[in-house]
Amino acid sequence: MAESTKLITADDLPKDVEIVQRIPKNRREDWLVGVSKFNNTDYAFARAYFRDDKDMLRPGKHGINVHEELLSAIINALMAVETAPPELSADDLPGNVKVFSRLPRSDGDEWLIGLSTFNKNDYAFARVHFRDDKGKLRPGKHGINVHVKLLPEIIQGLQVVDDLLTERAGG
Repeated sequence: MAESTKLITADDLPKDVEIVQRIPKNRREDWLVGVSKFNNTDYAFARAYFRDDKDMLRPGKHGINVHEELLSAIINALMAVETAPPELSADDLPGNVKVFSRLPRSDGDEWLIGLSTFNKNDYAFARVHFRDDKGKLRPGKHGINVHVKLLPEIIQGLQVVDDLLTERAGG
């Protein structure tokens, strides 16, 4: 493990993941950024965790797990959202969001990264989209929407995870 990477531990944190960043979202929720394992493979994650009735953090529905091969591209795309690059346009893109980057997946779905507005607040998003019967991209359930004020901290955590996974791979 990188000497500079200090894992965060606390009694209320899950024990089955390695946490490198904890970002308060509101009174009941925190964003956790770290490394999880699935089928003996490390994945970077950023996920909202909520407090249960015993005041323990439990994973919520909102979050991403990203294989290390795609992590740098996701980080770079999220960093670009902060600078508001030129918006992509194409007939298959959803019209209600600003898309700045699209990253293909091996299953034909695509990661779309961009900016959306809800109740006059801006949110950065990284979400898997699938094609409907008409060939239009529609949002799937895998992804995150992060208030733009929290985006720098999410990016910072993902960069730490990227460094950690690179070091583990011997690079």
